[in-house]
Amino acid sequence: MKKQLLFIVSMLLFARLFAHGDDVATGGKSATAQYFSIENVSDKYELLLKYAPLKPGQPGELTLFVSNYTTNRPVEGVEISVATPEDPAQQFEIVPVEPGIFRIKTTFAAARAYALNVTLKGGLGSDLIQLGGIEPGKELPETGEAVAQSQALTSGAWTVFGMLLAFLAGVGLTLLFARRKPKAAAATLVLLLLSGFPLQNLGDATAHGDEDHGGKNAFASEILIPKETQFLFDVTTAKAGVDAFAPTITLFGTIVPGATGRATLQSPLAGTLRSLRIRVGEQVRAGQVLAVVEQTVDAGTSINWASERNAVEAEVTAAQADFDRLNNLKDIIAKRDLDEATARLQRAKENRDLFQRLYNEGAGKNARFIPLTAPITGRVEPFNLAPGATVGAGETLFTLLNPEKVIVEAQLYDKDATILRNARHFQIECSNNEHQSRNIRLLALPNSINPTNQSQKVLFEVDNPDGDFKIGEFVNVKIFEQQTQRQLLVPNSAITEISGVPAVFVKKHAEHYEVRYLQTGADNGSATVVLKGLEEGIRFVTTGTYQLKMVYFNQ
Repeated sequence: MKKQLLFIVSMLLFARLFAHGDDVATGGKSATAQYFSIENVSDKYELLLKYAPLKPGQPGELTLFVSNYTTNRPVEGVEISVATPEDPAQQFEIVPVEPGIFRIKTTFAAARAYALNVTLKGGLGSDLIQLGGIEPGKELPETGEAVAQSQALTSGAWTVFGMLLAFLAGVGLTLLFARRKPKAAAATLVLLLLSGFPLQNLGDATAHGDEDHGGKNAFASEILIPKETQFLFDVTTAKAGVDAFAPTITLFGTIVPGATGRATLQSPLAGTLRSLRIRVGEQVRAGQVLAVVEQTVDAGTSINWASERNAVEAEVTAAQADFDRLNNLKDIIAKRDLDEATARLQRAKENRDLFQRLYNEGAGKNARFIPLTAPITGRVEPFNLAPGATVGAGETLFTLLNPEKVIVEAQLYDKDATILRNARHFQIECSNNEHQSRNIRLLALPNSINPTNQSQKVLFEVDNPDGDFKIGEFVNVKIFEQQTQRQLLVPNSAITEISGVPAVFVKKHAEHYEVRYLQTGADNGSATVVLKGLEEGIRFVTTGTYQLKMVYFNQ
Protein backbone atom coordinates (compact mmCIF):
# COMPACT_ATOMS: atom_id res chain seq x y z
CA MET A 1 0.00 0.00 0.00
CA LYS A 2 2.76 2.46 0.87
CA LYS A 3 4.74 1.65 -2.31
CA GLN A 4 1.62 2.07 -4.41
CA LEU A 5 0.77 5.49 -2.95
CA LEU A 6 4.40 6.58 -3.32
CA PHE A 7 4.37 5.62 -6.99
CA ILE A 8 1.10 7.49 -7.64
CA VAL A 9 2.40 10.66 -5.95
CA SER A 10 5.61 10.45 -7.99
CA MET A 11 3.59 10.22 -11.18
CA LEU A 12 1.54 13.26 -10.15
CA LEU A 13 4.68 15.33 -9.53
CA PHE A 14 6.22 14.11 -12.78
CA ALA A 15 3.14 15.15 -14.71
CA ARG A 16 3.20 18.64 -13.20
CA LEU A 17 6.93 19.08 -13.82
CA PHE A 18 6.48 17.81 -17.38
CA ALA A 19 3.66 20.28 -17.89
CA HIS A 20 5.98 23.20 -17.12
CA GLY A 21 9.12 21.85 -18.72
CA ASP A 22 8.67 23.60 -22.11
CA ASP A 23 7.28 27.00 -21.00
CA VAL A 24 9.00 29.93 -22.73
CA ALA A 25 8.94 33.42 -21.18
CA THR A 26 8.25 35.83 -24.01
CA GLY A 27 9.10 38.91 -21.99
CA GLY A 28 6.07 40.75 -23.33
CA LYS A 29 4.20 40.69 -26.64
CA SER A 30 5.79 42.13 -29.78
CA ALA A 31 4.24 42.48 -33.20
CA THR A 32 5.69 40.92 -36.31
CA ALA A 33 7.83 43.44 -38.28
CA GLN A 34 5.85 45.15 -41.07
CA TYR A 35 8.70 46.97 -42.86
CA PHE A 36 12.44 47.55 -42.94
CA SER A 37 13.74 50.87 -41.61
CA ILE A 38 17.10 52.61 -41.82
CA GLU A 39 17.96 55.91 -40.18
CA ASN A 40 20.85 58.33 -39.95
CA VAL A 41 21.31 61.84 -38.58
CA SER A 42 23.49 64.92 -38.91
CA ASP A 43 23.59 68.05 -36.83
CA LYS A 44 20.69 69.42 -38.96
CA TYR A 45 18.64 66.56 -40.32
CA GLU A 46 17.21 63.23 -39.24
CA LEU A 47 16.52 60.83 -42.11
CA LEU A 48 14.35 57.72 -41.86
CA LEU A 49 13.95 55.33 -44.78
CA LYS A 50 11.10 52.78 -44.66
CA TYR A 51 10.32 50.10 -47.24
CA ALA A 52 8.65 46.74 -47.72
CA PRO A 53 10.70 43.74 -48.96
CA LEU A 54 12.27 44.54 -52.34
CA LYS A 55 12.65 42.05 -55.17
CA PRO A 56 15.83 42.29 -57.29
CA GLY A 57 15.17 43.39 -60.84
CA GLN A 58 11.63 44.62 -60.10
CA PRO A 59 10.46 48.21 -59.46
CA GLY A 60 10.28 49.09 -55.80
CA GLU A 61 9.18 52.02 -53.67
CA LEU A 62 10.74 53.45 -50.53
CA THR A 63 9.52 56.26 -48.24
CA LEU A 64 11.96 58.86 -46.95
CA PHE A 65 11.15 61.08 -43.95
CA VAL A 66 13.17 64.28 -43.52
CA SER A 67 12.84 66.00 -40.15
CA ASN A 68 14.68 68.57 -38.06
CA TYR A 69 17.14 66.73 -35.84
CA THR A 70 16.49 68.98 -32.85
CA THR A 71 12.75 69.72 -33.10
CA ASN A 72 11.53 66.60 -34.97
CA ARG A 73 9.36 68.80 -37.21
CA PRO A 74 9.11 67.93 -40.92
CA VAL A 75 11.50 70.06 -42.97
CA GLU A 76 9.78 72.24 -45.55
CA GLY A 77 11.30 73.64 -48.72
CA VAL A 78 14.03 71.00 -48.97
CA GLU A 79 15.13 69.45 -52.25
CA ILE A 80 16.69 65.99 -52.30
CA SER A 81 18.59 63.88 -54.78
CA VAL A 82 19.58 60.23 -54.34
CA ALA A 83 22.45 58.15 -55.72
CA THR A 84 24.00 54.80 -54.84
CA PRO A 85 27.76 54.13 -54.94
CA GLU A 86 27.12 50.47 -55.87
CA ASP A 87 25.53 51.47 -59.20
CA PRO A 88 26.21 55.07 -60.31
CA ALA A 89 23.91 54.60 -63.33
CA GLN A 90 20.88 53.62 -61.24
CA GLN A 91 17.97 56.05 -61.60
CA PHE A 92 15.83 57.31 -58.71
CA GLU A 93 12.47 59.06 -59.09
CA ILE A 94 11.76 61.45 -56.21
CA VAL A 95 8.07 62.26 -55.59
CA PRO A 96 7.27 64.81 -52.82
CA VAL A 97 4.17 63.70 -50.91
CA GLU A 98 3.88 66.35 -48.20
CA PRO A 99 6.33 68.43 -46.14
CA GLY A 100 9.11 66.14 -44.97
CA ILE A 101 7.86 63.00 -46.82
CA PHE A 102 9.17 61.74 -50.17
CA ARG A 103 8.50 58.62 -52.24
CA ILE A 104 11.59 57.11 -53.91
CA LYS A 105 10.93 54.83 -56.88
CA THR A 106 13.76 52.73 -58.29
CA THR A 107 14.83 49.23 -59.32
CA PHE A 108 17.63 47.37 -57.58
CA ALA A 109 19.33 45.03 -60.04
CA ALA A 110 20.91 42.44 -57.72
CA ALA A 111 20.34 40.81 -54.34
CA ARG A 112 23.16 42.59 -52.53
CA ALA A 113 23.60 45.35 -49.95
CA TYR A 114 23.09 48.89 -51.22
CA ALA A 115 23.68 52.32 -49.69
CA LEU A 116 21.90 55.54 -50.64
CA ASN A 117 23.67 58.91 -50.63
CA VAL A 118 20.99 61.54 -49.97
CA THR A 119 21.89 65.12 -50.93
CA LEU A 120 19.76 67.85 -49.34
CA LYS A 121 19.50 71.47 -50.47
CA GLY A 122 17.46 74.31 -49.01
CA GLY A 123 15.44 73.73 -45.87
CA LEU A 124 17.93 73.84 -43.01
CA GLY A 125 20.92 74.07 -45.34
CA SER A 126 22.93 71.79 -47.60
CA ASP A 127 23.95 68.38 -46.32
CA LEU A 128 24.92 64.86 -47.44
CA ILE A 129 23.76 61.81 -45.45
CA GLN A 130 24.24 58.14 -46.29
CA LEU A 131 21.66 55.44 -45.57
CA GLY A 132 23.27 52.01 -45.74
CA GLY A 133 22.08 48.43 -45.37
CA ILE A 134 19.36 48.18 -48.04
CA GLU A 135 19.16 44.49 -49.02
CA PRO A 136 16.86 43.58 -51.92
CA GLY A 137 15.61 40.00 -51.70
CA LYS A 138 15.67 39.90 -47.92
CA GLU A 139 12.39 38.89 -46.23
CA LEU A 140 10.98 40.25 -43.01
CA PRO A 141 11.92 38.16 -39.96
CA GLU A 142 9.22 36.44 -37.91
CA THR A 143 9.64 37.77 -34.40
CA GLY A 144 7.92 38.22 -31.11
CA GLU A 145 4.33 37.08 -30.89
CA ALA A 146 4.38 34.63 -33.81
CA VAL A 147 7.35 32.69 -32.36
CA ALA A 148 5.86 32.76 -28.86
CA GLN A 149 2.51 31.38 -30.06
CA SER A 150 4.20 28.52 -31.92
CA GLN A 151 6.23 27.56 -28.85
CA ALA A 152 3.15 27.79 -26.65
CA LEU A 153 1.12 25.42 -28.88
CA THR A 154 3.93 22.81 -28.88
CA SER A 155 4.32 23.07 -25.11
CA GLY A 156 0.57 22.70 -24.55
CA ALA A 157 0.33 19.52 -26.67
CA TRP A 158 3.15 17.78 -24.78
CA THR A 159 1.61 18.85 -21.47
CA VAL A 160 -1.77 17.27 -22.25
CA PHE A 161 -0.04 14.07 -23.44
CA GLY A 162 1.97 13.82 -20.18
CA MET A 163 -1.08 14.28 -17.97
CA LEU A 164 -3.11 11.66 -19.82
CA LEU A 165 -0.17 9.23 -19.61
CA ALA A 166 0.10 9.69 -15.84
CA PHE A 167 -3.69 9.25 -15.42
CA LEU A 168 -3.73 6.02 -17.45
CA ALA A 169 -0.76 4.65 -15.45
CA GLY A 170 -2.62 5.29 -12.21
CA VAL A 171 -5.75 3.52 -13.48
CA GLY A 172 -3.64 0.56 -14.63
CA LEU A 173 -1.99 0.18 -11.24
CA THR A 174 -5.37 0.35 -9.57
CA LEU A 175 -6.69 -2.54 -11.68
CA LEU A 176 -3.47 -4.51 -11.10
CA PHE A 177 -3.82 -4.41 -7.30
CA ALA A 178 -7.60 -4.68 -7.28
CA ARG A 179 -7.66 -8.51 -6.91
CA ARG A 180 -5.08 -8.73 -4.13
CA LYS A 181 -6.03 -5.70 -2.08
CA PRO A 182 -9.46 -4.29 -2.94
CA LYS A 183 -9.31 -1.64 -0.22
CA ALA A 184 -5.95 -0.34 -1.48
CA ALA A 185 -7.32 -0.24 -5.04
CA ALA A 186 -10.36 1.73 -3.90
CA ALA A 187 -8.15 4.18 -1.99
CA THR A 188 -5.96 4.63 -5.06
CA LEU A 189 -8.98 5.32 -7.28
CA VAL A 190 -10.35 7.87 -4.79
CA LEU A 191 -6.93 9.56 -4.71
CA LEU A 192 -6.91 9.88 -8.50
CA LEU A 193 -10.43 11.31 -8.61
CA LEU A 194 -9.72 13.80 -5.82
CA SER A 195 -6.55 14.90 -7.59
CA GLY A 196 -8.71 16.03 -10.52
CA PHE A 197 -6.64 14.38 -13.29
CA PRO A 198 -6.78 15.18 -16.07
CA LEU A 199 -9.39 17.96 -15.78
CA GLN A 200 -7.58 20.12 -13.26
CA ASN A 201 -4.22 20.11 -15.00
CA LEU A 202 -5.80 20.22 -18.45
CA GLY A 203 -7.04 23.70 -17.58
CA ASP A 204 -3.50 24.60 -16.51
CA ALA A 205 -2.09 23.29 -19.76
CA THR A 206 -4.50 25.20 -21.98
CA ALA A 207 -4.00 28.30 -19.90
CA HIS A 208 -0.27 28.21 -20.57
CA GLY A 209 -0.92 28.34 -24.27
CA ASP A 210 -1.38 32.15 -24.22
CA GLU A 211 0.30 33.01 -20.94
CA ASP A 212 2.55 36.04 -21.10
CA HIS A 213 5.26 35.47 -18.52
CA GLY A 214 6.38 39.02 -18.91
CA GLY A 215 3.14 40.15 -17.24
CA LYS A 216 0.27 41.96 -18.96
CA ASN A 217 0.32 44.84 -16.50
CA ALA A 218 4.03 45.49 -16.81
CA PHE A 219 4.60 48.42 -19.23
CA ALA A 220 7.72 48.41 -21.36
CA SER A 221 9.78 51.56 -21.00
CA GLU A 222 10.05 52.02 -24.79
CA ILE A 223 7.25 52.69 -27.27
CA LEU A 224 7.08 52.69 -31.06
CA ILE A 225 5.55 55.75 -32.75
CA PRO A 226 5.53 55.64 -36.59
CA LYS A 227 6.96 58.72 -38.22
CA GLU A 228 3.68 59.42 -40.00
CA THR A 229 1.93 59.53 -36.62
CA GLN A 230 4.57 61.88 -35.23
CA PHE A 231 4.02 64.34 -38.07
CA LEU A 232 0.23 64.02 -37.74
CA PHE A 233 0.20 64.70 -33.98
CA ASP A 234 2.92 67.37 -34.30
CA VAL A 235 5.23 65.57 -31.89
CA THR A 236 8.14 67.96 -31.36
CA THR A 237 11.34 67.62 -29.35
CA ALA A 238 14.03 69.80 -27.81
CA LYS A 239 17.45 69.24 -26.35
CA ALA A 240 17.72 69.34 -22.58
CA GLY A 241 19.95 72.22 -21.58
CA VAL A 242 21.09 74.38 -18.71
CA ASP A 243 19.62 77.87 -18.55
CA ALA A 244 19.10 80.73 -16.12
CA PHE A 245 16.31 79.95 -13.68
CA ALA A 246 14.54 82.53 -11.55
CA PRO A 247 12.28 81.21 -8.75
CA THR A 248 8.82 82.76 -8.64
CA ILE A 249 5.82 83.34 -6.44
CA THR A 250 2.26 83.65 -7.72
CA LEU A 251 -0.28 86.26 -6.63
CA PHE A 252 -3.99 86.14 -7.40
CA GLY A 253 -5.48 89.32 -8.83
CA THR A 254 -8.42 90.92 -10.64
CA ILE A 255 -8.47 93.19 -13.71
CA VAL A 256 -9.93 96.66 -13.04
CA PRO A 257 -10.04 99.77 -15.28
CA GLY A 258 -7.08 102.13 -15.36
CA ALA A 259 -7.05 105.75 -14.19
CA THR A 260 -8.45 106.99 -17.52
CA GLY A 261 -9.83 103.67 -18.62
CA ARG A 262 -13.45 104.12 -17.63
CA ALA A 263 -15.86 107.07 -17.66
CA THR A 264 -19.60 107.58 -17.23
CA LEU A 265 -21.66 110.28 -18.98
CA GLN A 266 -24.61 111.77 -17.08
CA SER A 267 -27.38 114.13 -18.07
CA PRO A 268 -26.81 117.57 -16.47
CA LEU A 269 -30.55 118.28 -16.38
CA ALA A 270 -33.95 116.69 -16.79
CA GLY A 271 -35.26 116.62 -20.31
CA THR A 272 -35.73 114.58 -23.47
CA LEU A 273 -33.11 112.70 -25.47
CA ARG A 274 -33.53 114.32 -28.89
CA SER A 275 -30.74 112.63 -30.85
CA LEU A 276 -28.44 109.62 -30.41
CA ARG A 277 -25.27 109.61 -32.50
CA ILE A 278 -23.51 106.40 -31.40
CA ARG A 279 -24.05 102.61 -31.31
CA VAL A 280 -23.23 100.00 -28.71
CA GLY A 281 -19.62 98.85 -29.02
CA GLU A 282 -18.57 101.82 -31.18
CA GLN A 283 -15.11 103.30 -30.66
CA VAL A 284 -15.34 107.06 -29.97
CA ARG A 285 -12.77 109.79 -29.38
CA ALA A 286 -12.59 112.33 -26.57
CA GLY A 287 -14.79 115.38 -27.29
CA GLN A 288 -17.05 113.57 -29.77
CA VAL A 289 -20.77 114.39 -29.43
CA LEU A 290 -22.64 111.28 -28.34
CA ALA A 291 -26.18 112.60 -27.85
CA VAL A 292 -28.24 115.79 -27.47
CA VAL A 293 -30.64 116.42 -24.57
CA GLU A 294 -33.44 118.99 -24.84
CA GLN A 295 -34.49 120.76 -21.68
CA THR A 296 -38.18 121.74 -21.56
CA VAL A 297 -38.71 124.91 -19.51
CA ASP A 298 -41.75 125.28 -17.24
CA ALA A 299 -44.05 128.37 -17.11
CA GLY A 300 -42.32 130.00 -14.12
CA THR A 301 -38.96 129.84 -15.77
CA SER A 302 -40.45 131.26 -18.99
CA ILE A 303 -41.85 134.27 -17.05
CA ASN A 304 -38.46 134.93 -15.49
CA TRP A 305 -36.79 134.75 -18.88
CA ALA A 306 -39.36 137.17 -20.31
CA SER A 307 -38.78 139.60 -17.43
CA GLU A 308 -35.02 139.42 -17.92
CA ARG A 309 -35.42 139.96 -21.65
CA ASN A 310 -37.66 143.00 -21.08
CA ALA A 311 -35.16 144.42 -18.59
CA VAL A 312 -32.31 143.97 -21.07
CA GLU A 313 -34.32 145.57 -23.87
CA ALA A 314 -35.36 148.46 -21.58
CA GLU A 315 -31.72 149.09 -20.66
CA VAL A 316 -30.74 149.22 -24.32
CA THR A 317 -33.61 151.66 -25.07
CA ALA A 318 -32.71 153.93 -22.15
CA ALA A 319 -29.00 153.89 -22.99
CA GLN A 320 -29.76 154.67 -26.63
CA ALA A 321 -32.03 157.63 -25.72
CA ASP A 322 -29.45 159.07 -23.31
CA PHE A 323 -26.70 158.72 -25.93
CA ASP A 324 -28.81 160.45 -28.61
CA ARG A 325 -29.63 163.37 -26.30
CA LEU A 326 -26.01 163.95 -25.26
CA ASN A 327 -24.75 163.51 -28.79
CA ASN A 328 -26.99 166.38 -29.93
CA LEU A 329 -25.48 168.57 -27.23
CA LYS A 330 -21.86 167.49 -27.71
CA ASP A 331 -20.76 171.02 -28.57
CA ILE A 332 -21.85 172.47 -25.26
CA ILE A 333 -21.39 169.55 -22.84
CA ALA A 334 -18.33 167.95 -21.39
CA LYS A 335 -16.74 165.24 -23.47
CA ARG A 336 -16.62 162.97 -20.42
CA ASP A 337 -20.45 162.81 -20.23
CA LEU A 338 -20.71 161.76 -23.87
CA ASP A 339 -18.08 159.06 -23.35
CA GLU A 340 -19.98 157.61 -20.39
CA ALA A 341 -23.20 157.49 -22.42
CA THR A 342 -21.39 155.74 -25.25
CA ALA A 343 -19.94 153.08 -22.89
CA ARG A 344 -23.36 152.53 -21.26
CA LEU A 345 -24.98 151.92 -24.66
CA GLN A 346 -22.25 149.48 -25.67
CA ARG A 347 -22.62 147.42 -22.47
CA ALA A 348 -26.39 147.28 -22.85
CA LYS A 349 -26.15 145.96 -26.39
CA GLU A 350 -23.57 143.33 -25.36
CA ASN A 351 -25.81 142.10 -22.53
CA ARG A 352 -28.76 141.85 -24.92
CA ASP A 353 -26.76 139.86 -27.45
CA LEU A 354 -25.48 137.51 -24.76
CA PHE A 355 -28.96 136.91 -23.39
CA GLN A 356 -30.36 136.20 -26.80
CA ARG A 357 -27.53 133.80 -27.62
CA LEU A 358 -27.70 131.81 -24.39
CA TYR A 359 -31.32 131.83 -23.37
CA ASN A 360 -33.40 132.92 -26.29
CA GLU A 361 -31.68 131.32 -29.25
CA GLY A 362 -34.93 130.05 -30.72
CA ALA A 363 -36.61 133.43 -31.17
CA GLY A 364 -39.62 132.69 -29.03
CA LYS A 365 -38.80 129.03 -28.24
CA ASN A 366 -38.76 128.36 -24.52
CA ALA A 367 -36.21 125.46 -24.67
CA ARG A 368 -32.46 124.81 -24.91
CA PHE A 369 -30.38 121.89 -26.29
CA ILE A 370 -27.42 120.40 -24.38
CA PRO A 371 -24.85 118.32 -26.34
CA LEU A 372 -23.22 115.44 -24.41
CA THR A 373 -19.58 114.84 -25.37
CA ALA A 374 -17.24 111.88 -24.62
CA PRO A 375 -14.82 112.67 -21.77
CA ILE A 376 -12.29 109.98 -22.87
CA THR A 377 -11.42 107.91 -25.92
CA GLY A 378 -12.87 104.44 -25.61
CA ARG A 379 -15.55 101.92 -26.53
CA VAL A 380 -19.24 102.46 -25.78
CA GLU A 381 -20.57 99.86 -23.37
CA PRO A 382 -24.14 98.48 -23.74
CA PHE A 383 -26.95 100.97 -23.01
CA ASN A 384 -30.75 101.01 -23.22
CA LEU A 385 -31.72 104.41 -24.65
CA ALA A 386 -33.59 105.64 -27.72
CA PRO A 387 -34.38 109.11 -29.13
CA GLY A 388 -37.39 110.59 -27.39
CA ALA A 389 -36.65 108.97 -24.04
CA THR A 390 -37.05 111.07 -20.92
CA VAL A 391 -33.91 111.42 -18.80
CA GLY A 392 -33.46 112.77 -15.30
CA ALA A 393 -30.88 115.15 -13.94
CA GLY A 394 -27.75 113.22 -12.91
CA GLU A 395 -28.87 109.99 -14.63
CA THR A 396 -26.05 107.90 -16.14
CA LEU A 397 -26.65 107.56 -19.85
CA PHE A 398 -23.44 106.01 -21.23
CA THR A 399 -20.32 104.20 -20.01
CA LEU A 400 -17.06 104.41 -21.95
CA LEU A 401 -14.29 101.84 -21.51
CA ASN A 402 -10.69 102.13 -22.71
CA PRO A 403 -8.93 98.73 -22.20
CA GLU A 404 -5.54 99.72 -23.66
CA LYS A 405 -4.14 99.99 -20.14
CA VAL A 406 -5.69 98.14 -17.23
CA ILE A 407 -4.91 97.78 -13.55
CA VAL A 408 -4.40 94.48 -11.72
CA GLU A 409 -5.36 94.43 -8.05
CA ALA A 410 -3.43 91.54 -6.47
CA GLN A 411 -3.31 90.23 -2.91
CA LEU A 412 0.10 89.98 -1.25
CA TYR A 413 0.86 88.45 2.13
CA ASP A 414 3.61 89.60 4.44
CA LYS A 415 5.81 86.54 3.89
CA ASP A 416 6.21 87.47 0.20
CA ALA A 417 6.78 91.20 0.69
CA THR A 418 10.58 90.92 0.53
CA ILE A 419 10.43 89.04 -2.77
CA LEU A 420 8.20 91.76 -4.21
CA ARG A 421 10.66 94.51 -3.27
CA ASN A 422 13.56 92.62 -4.86
CA ALA A 423 11.67 91.31 -7.90
CA ARG A 424 13.40 91.21 -11.27
CA HIS A 425 10.29 91.31 -13.47
CA PHE A 426 6.61 90.39 -13.48
CA GLN A 427 4.30 88.37 -15.69
CA ILE A 428 0.53 88.22 -15.79
CA GLU A 429 -1.55 85.39 -17.24
CA CYS A 430 -5.21 84.50 -17.23
CA SER A 431 -6.41 81.61 -15.08
CA ASN A 432 -6.74 79.19 -18.03
CA ASN A 433 -3.33 80.15 -19.55
CA GLU A 434 -4.87 81.24 -22.85
CA HIS A 435 -3.04 84.58 -22.89
CA GLN A 436 -0.31 86.28 -20.93
CA SER A 437 1.66 89.52 -20.90
CA ARG A 438 5.11 90.61 -19.79
CA ASN A 439 4.37 94.34 -20.18
CA ILE A 440 3.45 94.82 -16.54
CA ARG A 441 4.66 97.49 -14.14
CA LEU A 442 4.42 97.79 -10.38
CA LEU A 443 2.62 101.06 -9.56
CA ALA A 444 3.23 101.24 -5.81
CA LEU A 445 4.10 99.11 -2.83
CA PRO A 446 1.19 98.47 -0.43
CA ASN A 447 0.73 100.83 2.52
CA SER A 448 -2.24 99.21 4.24
CA ILE A 449 -3.45 95.75 5.25
CA ASN A 450 -6.91 94.28 4.78
CA PRO A 451 -8.11 93.46 8.33
CA THR A 452 -10.31 90.62 7.02
CA ASN A 453 -7.58 88.32 5.68
CA GLN A 454 -4.41 90.29 6.54
CA SER A 455 -3.48 90.69 2.87
CA GLN A 456 -2.02 93.75 1.20
CA LYS A 457 -3.33 95.22 -2.05
CA VAL A 458 -0.71 95.61 -4.78
CA LEU A 459 -1.47 97.50 -7.99
CA PHE A 460 0.10 96.67 -11.36
CA GLU A 461 -0.39 98.46 -14.66
CA VAL A 462 -0.66 96.27 -17.74
CA ASP A 463 -0.49 97.20 -21.42
CA ASN A 464 -3.52 95.62 -23.08
CA PRO A 465 -3.61 96.89 -26.68
CA ASP A 466 -5.46 93.84 -28.05
CA GLY A 467 -8.02 93.74 -25.25
CA ASP A 468 -7.09 90.19 -24.22
CA PHE A 469 -7.67 90.90 -20.54
CA LYS A 470 -11.26 91.76 -19.64
CA ILE A 471 -12.47 93.97 -16.80
CA GLY A 472 -13.32 91.75 -13.82
CA GLU A 473 -11.23 88.80 -15.07
CA PHE A 474 -9.26 86.75 -12.53
CA VAL A 475 -5.54 86.54 -13.34
CA ASN A 476 -2.29 85.19 -11.88
CA VAL A 477 0.64 87.53 -11.33
CA LYS A 478 4.03 85.80 -11.32
CA ILE A 479 6.84 87.58 -9.51
CA PHE A 480 10.34 86.50 -10.58
CA GLU A 481 13.06 86.82 -7.97
CA GLN A 482 16.12 88.91 -8.67
CA GLN A 483 18.66 86.12 -8.23
CA THR A 484 18.97 83.55 -11.02
CA GLN A 485 20.66 80.16 -11.05
CA ARG A 486 21.99 77.93 -13.80
CA GLN A 487 19.84 74.80 -13.79
CA LEU A 488 18.79 71.98 -16.10
CA LEU A 489 15.28 73.08 -17.14
CA VAL A 490 12.34 71.33 -18.81
CA PRO A 491 9.20 73.18 -20.00
CA ASN A 492 6.16 72.34 -17.92
CA SER A 493 4.28 71.33 -21.08
CA ALA A 494 6.74 68.45 -21.57
CA ILE A 495 6.22 66.91 -18.12
CA THR A 496 3.46 64.38 -17.48
CA GLU A 497 2.62 62.12 -14.57
CA ILE A 498 2.73 58.33 -14.76
CA SER A 499 1.55 56.55 -11.60
CA GLY A 500 1.93 59.84 -9.75
CA VAL A 501 5.59 60.30 -10.75
CA PRO A 502 6.71 63.14 -13.08
CA ALA A 503 8.13 61.85 -16.35
CA VAL A 504 9.12 62.90 -19.86
CA PHE A 505 9.38 60.98 -23.12
CA VAL A 506 12.93 60.80 -24.48
CA LYS A 507 13.65 60.19 -28.16
CA LYS A 508 15.93 57.17 -28.61
CA HIS A 509 15.63 56.63 -32.36
CA ALA A 510 13.56 57.97 -35.25
CA GLU A 511 10.45 56.00 -34.21
CA HIS A 512 11.32 54.88 -30.68
CA TYR A 513 10.69 56.85 -27.50
CA GLU A 514 11.45 55.97 -23.91
CA VAL A 515 9.85 57.00 -20.61
CA ARG A 516 12.19 58.78 -18.21
CA TYR A 517 11.06 59.35 -14.63
CA LEU A 518 12.27 62.62 -13.11
CA GLN A 519 13.19 64.03 -9.75
CA THR A 520 12.10 67.65 -10.05
CA GLY A 521 12.94 70.81 -8.16
CA ALA A 522 11.53 74.35 -8.20
CA ASP A 523 8.88 75.44 -10.69
CA ASN A 524 8.58 79.03 -11.94
CA GLY A 525 5.31 78.50 -13.80
CA SER A 526 6.80 77.94 -17.25
CA ALA A 527 9.75 75.62 -16.57
CA THR A 528 10.78 73.10 -13.90
CA VAL A 529 14.24 72.28 -12.58
CA VAL A 530 15.27 68.65 -13.17
CA LEU A 531 17.47 67.21 -10.42
CA LYS A 532 17.71 63.60 -11.67
CA GLY A 533 16.49 61.52 -14.59
CA LEU A 534 17.61 63.66 -17.55
CA GLU A 535 20.99 64.68 -18.88
CA GLU A 536 22.02 67.71 -20.89
CA GLY A 537 21.82 67.25 -24.66
CA ILE A 538 19.17 64.48 -24.63
CA ARG A 539 16.19 65.07 -26.90
CA PHE A 540 12.82 64.99 -25.13
CA VAL A 541 9.24 65.55 -26.28
CA THR A 542 7.90 69.08 -25.79
CA THR A 543 4.53 68.85 -27.58
CA GLY A 544 2.46 65.73 -28.17
CA THR A 545 3.21 64.38 -24.69
CA TYR A 546 -0.43 63.47 -24.08
CA GLN A 547 -0.67 61.42 -27.30
CA LEU A 548 2.51 59.50 -26.44
CA LYS A 549 1.18 58.86 -22.95
CA MET A 550 -2.00 57.33 -24.37
CA VAL A 551 0.05 55.09 -26.67
CA TYR A 552 2.20 54.07 -23.71
CA PHE A 553 -0.81 53.07 -21.63
CA ASN A 554 -2.46 51.16 -24.50
CA GLN A 555 0.56 49.18 -25.67
